[in-house]
Amino acid sequence: MLKGPGLAAQDEIYVSLWLQESQTLLRAMLHIQGHNGVLPDNVTYEGHINSSGVKQLPLGLSTVGYWFVASGRRFYIGLKTGMTYGLGGGGLYIPYASPAGHPYPAFVGGTTTAGISSVGLETTGTNHAFFTDPAAGQLAAQGPTGTWLNFDNGNADDDYETGTGGARTFPYNISAQPRHITSGGGLATPPGWGGGLGSRSWGMLTEVFVRAQVPLLGGSYLLTPITLNSMASNAPGVYGILDGIFFIPGVGVSAEDTVTIGGDTYLILPNVYRTANQNFIALKLE
Repeated sequence: MLKGPGLAAQDEIYVSLWLQESQTLLRAMLHIQGHNGVLPDNVTYEGHINSSGVKQLPLGLSTVGYWFVASGRRFYIGLKTGMTYGLGGGGLYIPYASPAGHPYPAFVGGTTTAGISSVGLETTGTNHAFFTDPAAGQLAAQGPTGTWLNFDNGNADDDYETGTGGARTFPYNISAQPRHITSGGGLATPPGWGGGLGSRSWGMLTEVFVRAQVPLLGGSYLLTPITLNSMASNAPGVYGILDGIFFIPGVGVSAEDTVTIGGDTYLILPNVYRTANQNFIALKLE
């Protein structure tokens, strides 16, 4: 059980981790779970105060390369086995609210929610993806009401269609549907967009902003924060951003490169095995 003090040493941020191994499957799994408090008499890693769902990181039984980055508010673990990468973490994200309005903006994330018998390092598809672009609930976060929500950007690796509900991460997807504009309505349809925007507009925007993004003039990069947003009926809103981790385009970078932006150094990691332009993140080293 990890306990973070926060940046001012006045918080109690609880995240539990435990390791499961299977000699039969030649696999291991690191389990990650968030809690709002700890029950002293509970000797297990689960079942504490307002616990999240469990997120996992598949591992092998051989040597694993790793990066560990932490502050008083949160931690991230980057893993490498062969040419497969993993990403896990937990703690507090940066809320778009005052401490009184959102006192415990907790999150936990991994690369799968499936068990050790279902997912290993060799697994491809939606059940094995970074929690920054969760394809099957790899990220959980608390909204202002204290409810844990599971974030899911879609049921396909390249699903960028507009969601009409649920919790998503920008810039990969978004919960809010853009205003529908038609040529016969009160607003004129922009040229080149056909009969209207509707749900296609978000997919078209991400084609430009995420998949086709390139380095800036001068060779630097635009770092886009991972923004947590939800249209869930019990907790709608834009919650905030993950601290110290960003989307970065894959043009001109490779796995494990480092880039320096504004005096800070960032580690580049690909989304498990994926190497398309939209599949890289920049992890701030500190």
